[in-house]
Amino acid sequence: MASALFSFIDSIGETFEGVVENVETVVGSVEKEVDSAMQQIDAGVDLDDVLEEIQLAGTDEAALLLAYKKLEVLAQNQTAAILHGWVVEDRVVPVVCAALCRVESARLAAGPLARTLNGMGQALDLTGTTPEELRAFHEQIVRRTENGKAMLKLLQAQDLASRTQGFVLLRRVYPETSAVLGRHLLSDPESISALTQILQAAKASTWEAERSAEIVLCAECVRFLRLVTANDGDVRMIVTFQDGAEALLSIAARALSARVPAADLAVDACVCVKQLVGQGPVAQKYMREAGHLLTLTRTLHSVFAALGLSEANEWTSGLRNVATTLLECLATFVAKASNEAADNSKAIVQSGLVDLVCQEVLPYPRLDPLRLQAVEVLAGAAKVVPTVAFLQAPLQSGTVLDLLVAALLEANVSELRTGLEGLLMTSIERSQDVRQALVHMFQEDSTGGLLRALTEISAKSVEPSNTWFSARLLGHCLRCEPELRGQLARPESGASLSSLLGPTTALARAWRSEAHAEMCLCALLQLLAEWCHGCPAAAEVISSSPAQLPELMALLESSTTAATTHVRGLAALVLGTCLLELPEAGLVGASRLMDIIASRGVETFTRAAEDFQRCLDKPANAQRYHGGFHAWASSQFQKVQDAMVRIWLEQGERERPAQGMAEDVAGHFKDLIKMQDKELRDLRAEVQQLKSENHELRKLTTDEDKTLLLWKVGALTKQCEALQVQCDLLQASRSSVEVARLRERQALREQRQELEQQLQVLALALDEADLATAKEPSEEPSQASQCQIIEMDERDELLAVLSQIHRSCPEAAAFLAPLGRFAAPEVKVSAWEDAADRLGRQAEAVSVLATSHGQRVSELKEQQEQRKQHEGQHQGYSHANKGSPHGSDSRAPWKLPEGWMAYTTAEGHVFYHNQSTGHSQWEPPR
Repeated sequence: MASALFSFIDSIGETFEGVVENVETVVGSVEKEVDSAMQQIDAGVDLDDVLEEIQLAGTDEAALLLAYKKLEVLAQNQTAAILHGWVVEDRVVPVVCAALCRVESARLAAGPLARTLNGMGQALDLTGTTPEELRAFHEQIVRRTENGKAMLKLLQAQDLASRTQGFVLLRRVYPETSAVLGRHLLSDPESISALTQILQAAKASTWEAERSAEIVLCAECVRFLRLVTANDGDVRMIVTFQDGAEALLSIAARALSARVPAADLAVDACVCVKQLVGQGPVAQKYMREAGHLLTLTRTLHSVFAALGLSEANEWTSGLRNVATTLLECLATFVAKASNEAADNSKAIVQSGLVDLVCQEVLPYPRLDPLRLQAVEVLAGAAKVVPTVAFLQAPLQSGTVLDLLVAALLEANVSELRTGLEGLLMTSIERSQDVRQALVHMFQEDSTGGLLRALTEISAKSVEPSNTWFSARLLGHCLRCEPELRGQLARPESGASLSSLLGPTTALARAWRSEAHAEMCLCALLQLLAEWCHGCPAAAEVISSSPAQLPELMALLESSTTAATTHVRGLAALVLGTCLLELPEAGLVGASRLMDIIASRGVETFTRAAEDFQRCLDKPANAQRYHGGFHAWASSQFQKVQDAMVRIWLEQGERERPAQGMAEDVAGHFKDLIKMQDKELRDLRAEVQQLKSENHELRKLTTDEDKTLLLWKVGALTKQCEALQVQCDLLQASRSSVEVARLRERQALREQRQELEQQLQVLALALDEADLATAKEPSEEPSQASQCQIIEMDERDELLAVLSQIHRSCPEAAAFLAPLGRFAAPEVKVSAWEDAADRLGRQAEAVSVLATSHGQRVSELKEQQEQRKQHEGQHQGYSHANKGSPHGSDSRAPWKLPEGWMAYTTAEGHVFYHNQSTGHSQWEPPR
């Protein structure tokens, strides 16, 4: 029982603890919400004060600048949620944008205004705003700044920090509003002039301080220019012809030498240069003639020199990015140069790119991605340059060609080897001197390299890939210059064909036993097949070899699997090419070779050839061979089949007594072969026709689709342009209407101020008239009393009118006070506007009262004239007994207070007037 009781108590305690924690959590959340609400309320009140101060400042530049700074400080001290609310309420953005449109003199307020907008944009980023809301915010800023025209003041601000904030704001809004800013802001020559001035100033700067304002401004300018030059071709052309590329390259070099903390500055500058180069041949021609291409190569030299001496760190990563971008710039000079490609490539080669690649890039294995890119740039230039004599240029350790061949054999990256092979292949095609130099390398054993890779395949120090690339280079030399086949096939040549047969035989035996070294064996078999093509001497050397021919037949009879397709097919290609080239008078003629193939089975030969051709149809397998190899191999196999049939027919016409097969059986097989051959030819012709028709149909369909798409794109483009023009017109009209409304409002405020001044003057004149009337002595008591009574009646009526105005419009109470106690009302402008509206509505009532008052005054004047004519009978006014409230009746012992006077009208009524205060009344004063 005790344990159960204690456990129950513990459970109750835990429950209470959980409840307390929940309550504390709820209270904490409520407190946070209350604090947030209070912050929002305080921020709203402060914002109202600042906006009111901006509105009351008018055109006072000093007051406006102070108010804008207060707005900036207020925005910086608020949370992201509050700033997000300001954007949603649309209270701050219109004021700031209107200020950008209004600031004309010193442009001192550009910095605070830009910082305010940037802070609100950052708040939107932090609060998880959707892309649509961000786009609407950016479009609103551009639309309210006269479609971006007013943002020119941000670029022309006096202090560097303000201009920096202006570029930050432009980078924020440009991606969504690039078209509008391009038409209205960047089309202004002053904006481009501001950009180029910043670039030229940064080019001439010392870059001593790492965090100086000039460097920060330059970085923001380059980032914005990177965005602009990616889309706007007009800006690219203008910046190019104002030597912007040279300034950007200088900025990149200075940023790297100074190791500016903003590591992306150099990369951004190089990307801008790349985009300028991509403008087209016209820009490239100007840059080449102005020496910018030479500056680009020199900058690349300095970058690679720094990379060669630096260790792996963040700065090295930035150097790699810069080098990559500069190499892409050089590649653009060749790939997108059109008719300027030849001149650009020549200038690139003459600017020292070859020395750069050979001496500062290839010797450093840690620069593998950059090495491949540099080799590709050099290969692209070599394809266009009329001569490749630069490969024969001497270096410290041989020629450029020697270094490239050594790099090809020593590289451990397949992509780099492929690039070097492409460069050498291009050089072999274009220059006979290069071919002779490579052949000399194959003939000279002292050079090692190529000859050793082909003849010493079994050595452990020789890589199989070296054999592959060496065989491909030699084969390309033989294809480009067929005369070399006969020269190298003769036994007296230094690198004769017979020297390759031994390594090929050894590789064939090793492959059949262990199934390795397939790549080397395929390269050598392809080389032998191409060597025998058109060279009977080479075919005779291969067919007469006592070791090579049996190995080829053994390769042909290997297992028919997917892994052996290439080897079997290449062996069949070598045998077939020898069959086509062998003369009948040789040691082993075509008939003898045909008998050898037939003894092993013609079907085996045919199956190997067909499997190999089907394998070449696959794009992945076709990449192992050069471009025209597939078509050449298919043609060779077709010729071999024709030659086999021809040889068989020729053999059938001769008498062969030793033949074991009957003549009729042989004839039957011959007829069968002829029929199958004819059917095969027909099928191939039909397949070729179907392929051509399919190709034409695809081409027609593609052309039609392209035409339709172009029409649709053109129609949509025109429609979008028309809509954009309408949108721009609407935005411009709306902006003009807003400006007109602001001006009209300002004019109405000025008119209201003038009316207030006039009202004050009228009140002053009325007070002066009252004082003057009180001081004037009455010459005739009766006439003075009568005038005073009339005046008092008029005053009473005027007092009634003013009382009516006071009751109907309380805001006008201050203007009804005496001039000495008059105080200007300190009310909001909105209250002034409401009061003015109410006064306008009550103007008619006041005018009606004034008209009735005038009529009554005229009636009183007529009555006064009539009383003057009948004087003695009806006194107008009398005050014979000043102490009695009832005229001349002296029976009442009552006395008037000091300063009061009693007046009796013609009708017998008595009213009282205080001369000191001007107050009048009908009741006796007390």
